[in-house]
Formats: sequence, structure tokens, C-alpha cells
Amino acid sequence: MGERGDCDEDDASAVERDGVTSAQVRTLTEIGMIAAGRGMPVEALAIFEALQQLRPQRAFPYIGLALTHMNAGRPEEAVRVIERDGLAACPGDTDLRAFLGLALKLAQRPAESVRVLEELLREHPGADSARFARSLLAER
Repeated sequence: MGERGDCDEDDASAVERDGVTSAQVRTLTEIGMIAAGRGMPVEALAIFEALQQLRPQRAFPYIGLALTHMNAGRPEEAVRVIERDGLAACPGDTDLRAFLGLALKLAQRPAESVRVLEELLREHPGADSARFARSLLAER
């Protein structure tokens, strides 16, 4: 989706290391997102925690964990996951920063949300996640 910062991990080497293919990871991610969206947080968290172990230097498990918490009405936990875990593993990842803006907004922290989103747009105006950031800012 966006610029990956320090999250570049060669999927081919990941397959060699753990025996899990990119297609399998993608399928698990899709199942996790369905579970998160259908009110199955226990199942979604289990899937995304497993994906976090498989691909710790990729943003998508942290985004999945955060979305699961947001959908379950726990935006502060989503903020914590992204700030403490996601951005530590993937510093500067634009997708994580956009979802952090959403989590902060849902956590009733609008000034912080605006700061994160505007900073993302200033630093990476052409990133795929910039469109998401713009739409979140337009909802103010």
C-alpha cells in the first residue's frame, strides 16, 4: 500500500526460512480481516498474532491487530499496538502511520490524529496511504 520504511522483507527468503508461502500468508490475512469485521476478535487476534510471529518486520499483522481492536471498540489498544509494536518493527511505514491517525481519531484524540496524518501527507504526499490520510482529515 504505502512506503515501507524499514519493513522491506524479501518474501522469497521468508518462505525458505519458515516454509509458509506468500499466498498462504495472504489467505490468513484475508481470513483475519473477515474475522475482525464480523465481530470475532478472539479469532482475528489469534490469526494476526501468528502472522506477527511469521512476518515481524511487515506492517500488515500490526494493522490487522489494530483494526481488530478498533472494531471491538478498543481504539486505545489499537494505538498502543501501532505505536509500541508496529512502528518499532517498521519505523516510518506510511500505512501504519495512516492507521495510527484513524486509531487516534477513534480514541477521541483528534489533535494527535491530525498531527500524525498531516505529517504523513507532508513527508509522503504520493504514498498510497496518503489518499486514506486525506479522507480521514476531510472527516473533521
